[in-house]
Amino acid sequence: MRRAAWQLSKRSRLAGEQHCLLRAAASSSTGLCRQVNQSEGKSAPEKVPSVNSQNISLQSSVPARPGPEANAPIRSPGRDDIYTAKADIQGNSVVFETGHLAAHAAGACTLTTGNTQILGTVSFQPHDGQRFREHLDQFEVEYVEGMPSVGRLPSSGGRRESMGEREIAARQSIVRALRPLFPSGFTHGCKVSTMLLASDGQLDPAAAAINAASAALAASDVPWNGPVGAVRVSSSNGSLCFSPTTHQMLEADFSLLYAGTSNAALVLEVEGTSTSQGDLMEAVRAAAAAAGQLAETQQDLADQRLRTPGSSLVANSDLDYAWPMLQRKALEHMIMEQNLRPGGRGIQDLRPALYKVDMLGGGVHGSGLVTQGESQCLATATVGRDSEERRNESVLGKNADRVMVHWNSPLSAASQGRGERREAREEGQSQNWLMQQALNRLLPSPSQLPFVLRVVADALGLSGPTAMHALNAAVLAAHSANFPLTHVIAGVTVGCFSTDRQSSAPAPAGSLTMPGTTAARQPSSPQSLLESNPNAGRWELVTDVEDEEARLGDMVLQVCGHTEGLTAVQLDCNHSGVPLEIIEAALIRARQGQSQHLAAMQQQLQQRDAEAGPRFEKMAIPKDAVGRLIGPGGSSIHALQGRTGARIVVAGSGAIQFFAPTAQQAAAVKSSIEALTGTGLQEGAVYPCTVQSVRDYGAMVRLDNGQELLLHISELADHRVRNVEDEIKVGQRLAVRCKGKDPRGMFRLSRKGLMNAL
Repeated sequence: MRRAAWQLSKRSRLAGEQHCLLRAAASSSTGLCRQVNQSEGKSAPEKVPSVNSQNISLQSSVPARPGPEANAPIRSPGRDDIYTAKADIQGNSVVFETGHLAAHAAGACTLTTGNTQILGTVSFQPHDGQRFREHLDQFEVEYVEGMPSVGRLPSSGGRRESMGEREIAARQSIVRALRPLFPSGFTHGCKVSTMLLASDGQLDPAAAAINAASAALAASDVPWNGPVGAVRVSSSNGSLCFSPTTHQMLEADFSLLYAGTSNAALVLEVEGTSTSQGDLMEAVRAAAAAAGQLAETQQDLADQRLRTPGSSLVANSDLDYAWPMLQRKALEHMIMEQNLRPGGRGIQDLRPALYKVDMLGGGVHGSGLVTQGESQCLATATVGRDSEERRNESVLGKNADRVMVHWNSPLSAASQGRGERREAREEGQSQNWLMQQALNRLLPSPSQLPFVLRVVADALGLSGPTAMHALNAAVLAAHSANFPLTHVIAGVTVGCFSTDRQSSAPAPAGSLTMPGTTAARQPSSPQSLLESNPNAGRWELVTDVEDEEARLGDMVLQVCGHTEGLTAVQLDCNHSGVPLEIIEAALIRARQGQSQHLAAMQQQLQQRDAEAGPRFEKMAIPKDAVGRLIGPGGSSIHALQGRTGARIVVAGSGAIQFFAPTAQQAAAVKSSIEALTGTGLQEGAVYPCTVQSVRDYGAMVRLDNGQELLLHISELADHRVRNVEDEIKVGQRLAVRCKGKDPRGMFRLSRKGLMNAL
């Protein structure tokens, strides 16, 4: 046992020495090349100035220095091994530093911007000869936001952090930004970890996490076609704000997260109310310029590190990787040469769609079904009180979601095996975020509608990306529940196939508008975009993407919106990104597909009987009657909600809003509230009642509307009553007359003159 441990220790030590010697040799060779250039009178080529705006600049904080000698002693990382690079984005300083933290990682980078610090690390394990069916199964991303970064304790009972919806969405953004840039045939184990070290709770760290992860990969010897820059931008009244605070994002017309290389987009996530395409593309171009500068900064940092990407890639002739290439070539030829797709569809044709509402009865508040080709999604909507909103805690503080979306994909929906469950679960987390952002700003304000909406979308059939089918079903379900969304929205997917695209950017980073055009007069059709951008190569867009098109194409753009603008956008790339012109053309194509979906959905909603569905009602009671409605410890209102299935919200002023699943239940709720508070009794009117209990001073009677009131002994009969039990018994039916209210606001009842009424 001791001998085995000694041998393992020896092998580890030798491997470490070889690694350090290789680094020293690489540094020495670089220094030698630099000396040769100087001796020949050659100077290093000057860096081409950026075509970016004046507010975006690039600088390196560490000058070039000669590398150490090849026989330099092995030592721990010191200050001389720390490299930094800095970028300035619209006045926001972004500093990348490597060599200080996690020195033993395959790659590490600490990013600092404002009061936010994030550490990105890379662990790399070359494969041991085992073959993997999917070449990126071994790529993993971890994203951690610790409460110590903002000086708070977790609110959970065990005081331990757990990954929330926002962290899951940020992790998926990192995955979508990094995964497409790994080379074909990559079979090594690679894990990228990002950890939030410090934050003031004002900035969303998602963009910074992408930059830190990308810089860590760029500083490692992992074969990767990065780096990637990421930036978050918001727009308010036409004014763009880089790195907005969470408050600015909430107040903005729209906000977006963009990530891409210096010449192609990889991630685009948009959230807004009614975003026009022109305003969106102007913000995207500005974001792409800033992201390009961040990518250049990371490349400068990687050049200082002198790390050389590894190889050991699997040969392209291997059948496991040649088969998808053949599939893509066949599909590419069919789409680009014949304008046809599998199944005979044209590139702009949507699959026939069937929309249904009110599919489910019973206690379901609302339901919608969307069937399009082999894709099918059933959504149910449930309305809750404002107190039932989902509360979240993160480093940005505590907030609450009024819209909760949960997407489920059973294995039977696509005949999957258990090994594919994790991938489906991660896709579902991404779909939840997209649908929630699309619906989030369609709700009236809490003061107008103090209710929350939960939508559960179950995929019953999968053929391509299903988030947009789930969104359309969710919108139908919400309207089936008569939930007053401000707009009817629809979603559509657009894919892309391209050939002969030049590797250089169609326009330099920082100047990504098309030559000869401005944001105010961009081409309005995909065809005009194609003609004005020959450098983008040959490409075709396909609408309503299916499985093979999503897997083999260049991208999938999911667009949500209504007739007045966009509400959410998400971009997924399969390869090394796409030019912005293709994204703009895809947005135009998506609007055409959305109009067809919206027309069909509107027609279906107009045919349903909204009066027979769930109801949202308002009423008012006297302020002093609020306590009687709520009851001791909320007993009265809880009993009323349980009896009627309603959701009731009571304000201290006496204003009441309630939701009831049916019109009959709404009427029952209204009469019960009037009965409990006494607002429904008319002075002089006669009401039947039942004796509930007998007291020395009278009897408690229950009216048929459920209200319990006191019948005083002095009003029990036409004659004087000495013993209440001599006149009435528990369970006896009586008739009483309302005599108005006493000084305390309680209704007075009398049986005089009605002794023989019942």
